[in-house]
Amino acid sequence: MNQNTRLKQVETTATNREFYDLFRPIIPSMDLTGKIAQVISALTEAVTVWFIMQSELAGMTKAVSIALSIIAVILVVAVLELGGRKFLQVLTRALVWKRLQNFWYKVLFGIVAAMTIGLGIISFNLSTNGIHHTFTSKATLNSIEIDHTRLNQEYQTRIDRVDNRFAQDLQLLEDSHLRTVESLDKQYDAKANEALLKAESYEQKARKGANWASSQAKKHKATAAALTTAKTNKLATLNEKHSQRIAAWKTSRQKAIDKEQNRLDNNIANANVVQTKKADSQLKVANFWGGLFSGLVGFTIILAFFCIITVEVFRRGSGITIEYEEIEKHPSTLELLWKGVSAKASNALRRQAEKLVASPQGIPQRTIGFQPTVTPNFTNEIESSFSEE
Repeated sequence: MNQNTRLKQVETTATNREFYDLFRPIIPSMDLTGKIAQVISALTEAVTVWFIMQSELAGMTKAVSIALSIIAVILVVAVLELGGRKFLQVLTRALVWKRLQNFWYKVLFGIVAAMTIGLGIISFNLSTNGIHHTFTSKATLNSIEIDHTRLNQEYQTRIDRVDNRFAQDLQLLEDSHLRTVESLDKQYDAKANEALLKAESYEQKARKGANWASSQAKKHKATAAALTTAKTNKLATLNEKHSQRIAAWKTSRQKAIDKEQNRLDNNIANANVVQTKKADSQLKVANFWGGLFSGLVGFTIILAFFCIITVEVFRRGSGITIEYEEIEKHPSTLELLWKGVSAKASNALRRQAEKLVASPQGIPQRTIGFQPTVTPNFTNEIESSFSEE
């Protein structure tokens, strides 16, 4: 089995014991503080990356979006935190130990420094902006989403009441008008019919020779015609008054609807004012807490950088150097188990492949006639002839 090697970091003994004894008590706490600050930075970065990925992958299935978001969080946090820490350690050691001896040292130092600055800026922006956005996004949504469902339902209820009331009023107007028209028709028709009957009676008398009866018949006919004309005029006057009442009814109904609409508009305007003030207050509070926590996170990131630098400065002041040794890397139990299972599976597949290769490629065919056990050739033909002699 092949043996792997890994790098082991070894610290040499301190040469400046006075400096070492003075600052050694705080260095473990400083190192732990830096690591905790990096954990805080990593968590805030993970939250920000998670929300970004979930927002951008909203159209995909839930399983795919969650899987891609987890992969993105792991990769981004690993690059920013692990890479940034190692890069900053190397840069600090190069400076405090004055390792920039030639051109190539300086070139590589510049490349690593540029990468470290980029990682630091990205980490700072992701953490601080993500925390601030987390606090303010909900307050911003509350200021945009204003629900007027209750006000609209109340307005519709009032409109229904107005419609019912004015529909009843209209029905009363129509019924009253119809009763008046019917009464007028009956009244004038009765009088006209009475006059026509009298005229008919006088005409019969005139036909029997009473000359004076003709004038009376004409008189009663004129009375019937006058009653018909009067009825027509009365009906026209009634219809005109009815039309005026209908117009007044329409005007009153429209005024009632406009009143309810104005009431709804005023209620919505007042609700918008209240909601806007409430949203402004919530946004102000969210900005305060978002700024406070983003500032705290930003300080922890800077604190992590200073803690890493401080530990390296302590090593330099104490005369402690960092050396790397290659040591044998023993595989873990799980790794050994995996290799054993893989080897078993590989051997089984290999045996199956070898069996397939060794198997005959075709099925022998039956032949008709005599088949010699030995294939004839020049040598066995000669030996056969000598044996016969």
